[in-house]
Amino acid sequence: MRKVSPALFGIAALSFLLPFLTFECNASGEDLGLPGADITMTITGIDLALGIRSFAFNHPEAEATQAFAGDAVSPLVLAALSLSFAGIGTVWVRRRHWLWDAAHATGAALGAAALILTRLNARASGRIEDDAEWILRWRYGWWVAVVALALAGVFNLALVIRSGVARQEPTEGALP
Repeated sequence: MRKVSPALFGIAALSFLLPFLTFECNASGEDLGLPGADITMTITGIDLALGIRSFAFNHPEAEATQAFAGDAVSPLVLAALSLSFAGIGTVWVRRRHWLWDAAHATGAALGAAALILTRLNARASGRIEDDAEWILRWRYGWWVAVVALALAGVFNLALVIRSGVARQEPTEGALP
């Protein structure tokens, strides 16, 4: 049972290698000197956390991809990634205590909340989603990370509750 939590954190950490979101541009590529080019930008979780961006141009005269390091590091996504690795790392703790499970539940909840806040912040900024030329799509990597962290939080919360019930001493006069 104790291996379920690190496995869920591991799934969450691996999902950061998957696409988190995609920007698609409906406008022509004339600004880039590529008339009629379709421009997409797919960002993985690690890219989003570290501020790395890569553009893919769908045009015969363009290079297939252009990548560059941006300065838009997302601290919330970086925190979720760090909490995922912290959840994996505690598998080597020999002596378990209910406080470890409580810390895991808290870390998983904070990681999932950080990813959800990242999405809400992108929607609230309105700089991209309200622009008729750009379309923002949240991809499966983001969903896998949020679900894995949420499940890790619920699982560890259940362990805390179960260990708390086992620790309770019967009160005087209670039926056996």
